[in-house]
Amino acid sequence: MVVKLLRGFAYVWFVLAGCFILLNLLSIWYFQGFARLQEIMSPFNVVNFIVTLITLSPGIGAYLLAQKFERQQDGRQRAGRRDADEQLDGMVHSPAQDVLSLYGDLLQERSRLLLPESSLPASKDSIKAALLAEAMRNRGDGEFQRQYVATLRTCYGLLASFVPDPVAERNRDLTADGKASAQSGSDPIPVSRSADLRAMSDGMARLIEEFDRHLGDAGK
Repeated sequence: MVVKLLRGFAYVWFVLAGCFILLNLLSIWYFQGFARLQEIMSPFNVVNFIVTLITLSPGIGAYLLAQKFERQQDGRQRAGRRDADEQLDGMVHSPAQDVLSLYGDLLQERSRLLLPESSLPASKDSIKAALLAEAMRNRGDGEFQRQYVATLRTCYGLLASFVPDPVAERNRDLTADGKASAQSGSDPIPVSRSADLRAMSDGMARLIEEFDRHLGDAGK
């Protein structure tokens, strides 16, 4: 907008200054004769050249300033596009993004309630850090942002369902809906494993509270 205003001012000034100079020349010709006009318009008349330059200088200055701003804006836009491309490349090849993608695939494909920690694509702490960083980048008042952060929050809590391998092994017949598989012939939630399930539930609550606390602290 600044460039347009400066350029518009320059054009208007050139028109007005040109009209003013033309009216002065016509006035000189009419009142003082053609010989006087030739004298003023002589290339050796330095005074006339300086006066004309001073008259046009505001328009010239505005036009040059508009050109300068336009070059700066073009440079910033090119730099912004370059930075955006670099950031996009960084996001695509970011280890944290790869971890989140693999973790998301693991959650979608899960068929058991308790899974071994060894199946995670990275350590729990690394996945926590990646989820928190992604949530902080996408916080906002929009509906999509709120839903996305809520999804990340749930994924953070679901880390509690990844347990030490021996615990996962003794609960391997528990399906993702919390029921024992048909082959086991057990009750829907075996009493012998209720402590493991309770620990998972408490762990999810703690992790969600931890997520909210970290996200809240980052927003202060």
